[in-house]
Amino acid sequence: MRWVSDSESFEIFRQRWEGLRSRFFKLETQQVYKEDEFYFDEFARWYRDEKMENIMRRVSDRQLREAGPFLRQAEERGINLQRVHIVRLPLSEYLQYEMVAYRINEAHGEHIFILTEDEAHAGGVPPGIPDFMLFDDDHVITHVYEEGELKYSKVSDAKEDILQFIDVREKLLAVAPRLNRWMATHDPR
Repeated sequence: MRWVSDSESFEIFRQRWEGLRSRFFKLETQQVYKEDEFYFDEFARWYRDEKMENIMRRVSDRQLREAGPFLRQAEERGINLQRVHIVRLPLSEYLQYEMVAYRINEAHGEHIFILTEDEAHAGGVPPGIPDFMLFDDDHVITHVYEEGELKYSKVSDAKEDILQFIDVREKLLAVAPRLNRWMATHDPR
C-alpha cells in the first residue's frame, strides 16, 4: 500500500470512480467524522427541537444537493453502491444525523448496512480495521482517522491487499442487517 496526501487521495478516488464498472463498497468505522461542523451543529439543534418529518425534509434537501449527483450517476451506470457502518451504542449525535441521511441515500439506491462493533467482531472482522473503499474488487483506498479527523490515506491495486479487504467486506455483509431492519430494532434517539 502506498501513502498519499488528501488531495492525491481525492484525485485517485475521482479516477477510480470514473473507471468503476459495477460495484463500490465503503466501510465506515468512526462514530464522528469532522466534516461540516456548522451543519452538524445546526442538525443537533433540529434533532432536539423538531419533529422527525421536519428533520427528514431539512436533511433531505441538503443530502440530495450534495450526494444526489453521485447517487444519480451510480444509478445511470448500474453501479451497486454498498456501505457498512460499524457503530457503538448509544449512537453519537453525529451518527443520529447519519441515520437520517442514510435513509435518504437508501431511498435513492445506496444499500446501507449497520452493525455494532461486537457484531462485527463476532462475524470474524478483526478489531482496528480501517475505513476503506473497494472499487470493483480492483482498487482499495483506506483512511486512517484520529478523533474523527482524516490523518492519511493509503491506496493499493495489489491483489494481496485487495483480497484482505474483500474478505472483510464479505464477512461484514454476511452479518450486517440492512439499515431499515437495524433501525426497526434500535432507537437512534
